[in-house]
Amino acid sequence: MTVDTIVVGRNSYSSLAQHWQQAEHSSDSLERAIAKRMNDIPKVMISRSDMEPNP
Repeated sequence: MTVDTIVVGRNSYSSLAQHWQQAEHSSDSLERAIAKRMNDIPKVMISRSDMEPNP
């Protein structure tokens, strides 16, 4: 199975983005590999409010 887009809500996006960006620098090689893949997949954020997502 392949994943080409991740769809998340605003609150989930904030938590996930922060975690996976930091995880790319983990001492655990598996966590680094997963984080790189998660960060490389395009994301769609769904929200009722106007906002600019963090990179």
